[in-house]
Amino acid sequence: MDHQEAQAIWAECIVEELTRCGVRHFVIAPGSRSTPLTAAIARTHQPIERTLCHDERAAGFLALGSARSTGTPAAVVCTSGTAVANLAPATIEADQDRVSMLLLTADRPPELRDTRANQTITQPGIFGAAARWAVDVPAPDPAIDPAYLLTTIDQAVFRSRYPDPGPVHLNCMLREPLAPPQTRSSRPAGLESWSACGAPWTTYHLPQSLPCAPDPGPMRAALEGTEELLVLLGRSPRRLSPTERQAIEDFCTNGPYPVWADINAGVAPPGAVQHFDLLLREPGVRERLRKVGLLHLGGPMLSKQLLDFLQHEHSGPYIQVDTHAWRQDPAHRVTHRFIGEPVALLQAMTDRAWPGPRSMALQAELRGLADRVEGKLHACLMDNLSEPALARVLTEVIPPGHLLFSGNSMPIRDLDHFAAGRPDMPPVLANRGASGIDGNLATALGIALGGGVSTTALLGDLALLHDIGSLATCAAQQHTLEQRGLAFVLIVVNNHGGGIFSFLPIAGQADLLTPYFDTPHTHEFRHAAPLFGLHCSTPSTLEQFRADYLAACRIPGAHIIEVQTDRAENLRIHQDIYAAVETVLST
Repeated sequence: MDHQEAQAIWAECIVEELTRCGVRHFVIAPGSRSTPLTAAIARTHQPIERTLCHDERAAGFLALGSARSTGTPAAVVCTSGTAVANLAPATIEADQDRVSMLLLTADRPPELRDTRANQTITQPGIFGAAARWAVDVPAPDPAIDPAYLLTTIDQAVFRSRYPDPGPVHLNCMLREPLAPPQTRSSRPAGLESWSACGAPWTTYHLPQSLPCAPDPGPMRAALEGTEELLVLLGRSPRRLSPTERQAIEDFCTNGPYPVWADINAGVAPPGAVQHFDLLLREPGVRERLRKVGLLHLGGPMLSKQLLDFLQHEHSGPYIQVDTHAWRQDPAHRVTHRFIGEPVALLQAMTDRAWPGPRSMALQAELRGLADRVEGKLHACLMDNLSEPALARVLTEVIPPGHLLFSGNSMPIRDLDHFAAGRPDMPPVLANRGASGIDGNLATALGIALGGGVSTTALLGDLALLHDIGSLATCAAQQHTLEQRGLAFVLIVVNNHGGGIFSFLPIAGQADLLTPYFDTPHTHEFRHAAPLFGLHCSTPSTLEQFRADYLAACRIPGAHIIEVQTDRAENLRIHQDIYAAVETVLST
């Protein structure tokens, strides 16, 4: 067997073993050095999803979105050189938010490294500590036992999922000629039984519960003397299973404790206290909660008001429970940290006398305050098309079967503050690991394609400008979306700049705010849509937005809705709403 044959067989084995380990989505950024891998993906008969993406940065985020949607790693393939560096933003997001992902990067063989050979950079270790595991896979060679390759793939998929989910980097050295031969011999000896069985060479068995609920004994001790408890449901980095969602909903509906669910908790449970960030703007609410015990389950909370409250006022026990050992404590106020499965803990918390008999009274009190805020928001946001009203109406009318992806900066905050409380609210996903505005459109498209679910993306204008090349991928996937009956609706809020900076201290220095921070522009995305063959509607009223959005949700394929707002007016509207809420809470 010559080198070209060995290389084609290695690539085929990599792809087949990945599929045997459960990988179903391959995102390909075209390039020459990765030809063997691309050819193997293109020609495999395994049941996989293939998505081509011309931009490696977007390809990485698309694979990230797919993994968020499915809970299983997707694989992204790219050529050598700066193509690999463009995977760094998505890799960092996957690392920070603990999302499984496989990076298959092509590289030059040893004889071309450190020679100034074209398109050759130092790729081993390029992702540093962000990678859970990194392997410099040697150039294919008939002398190497092929079992090495298979066990490497098995370990890579396992390490991307356990013990700490995240990205894994397989840097594959490949030699010219890169194209697979027209004819070749069969697989080498030693792979006959593997070829026939259809299972991975090494099957890793994950523990059924990763891990179980924490021991209630130490937790009870940590809460001894605490009369009231508030449960915080933090961010989930992935789409929750129906069983997990049901367990959370049951606890919030029937449990004796007030529950505050983050907008990215993966569920909007009935019975949870709504608009908690707005409640914490009222000094009386903060004083009421100062000594209440906090049980924080899962990832971080979006609320800046909570962070400020923890830093300056809260004096009760603050207990965190999550499946990993990472420190998750920017305020440095956590008193007890438990490793355990948050949902399993909720299922175990059935004793209404634990930890204190007054939590039901606190639950009723907070729900009453939230109802007053809800009534005020309903009155404030029903007339004109504004950014807060858009977030509210979207959460009122989004079809139950959709997923909602939110961009960072203002969109995610508006959803957190103003979302309508509805029992069948779809999950809200976001790239909150590093909270960047890069790759947001690609991530949302990956959620739709990987999960096979209709998806709505709410992005700001700068986030879309940052990732506008992904509109080409939307156009390229139009037929796939239509064939699979999936609607992908992109809503872009265009306030012609970075609206969030109007809310930050720098806004008080006008000479710096514009143009150094709010980056003003005059672009309108309705002009970009025809370039990619996409339809764009531009509603100017709430009723028109509602009609355009629901119409887009009924038609498979990609659609754009552009809503134009004014940054100065948006700041005033937010300030008026916050003032109205504080008034209704203080009276």
